[in-house]
Amino acid sequence: MSRRIGRLLAQVIDITDGTRHLLELSEQDAWALADDQAPLLDRRQHDALRRMAITALLLVSEEAERLGERFDGAP
Repeated sequence: MSRRIGRLLAQVIDITDGTRHLLELSEQDAWALADDQAPLLDRRQHDALRRMAITALLLVSEEAERLGERFDGAP
């Protein structure tokens, strides 16, 4: 059980780090647009990365819920 919890925590850290990088890119793109420069990501790429981050967070949330149910049922 502890191995699964450790793996889940590692996934949460990875997803959080990736989401932070995406937010940083979005901020850089906003500044670039304000300065009339080309953004690093086009809208399609940004939307795809955002959907991927949301999907990853949902999957980790579901895994955490499954682990919680197992933990509640454990003696």
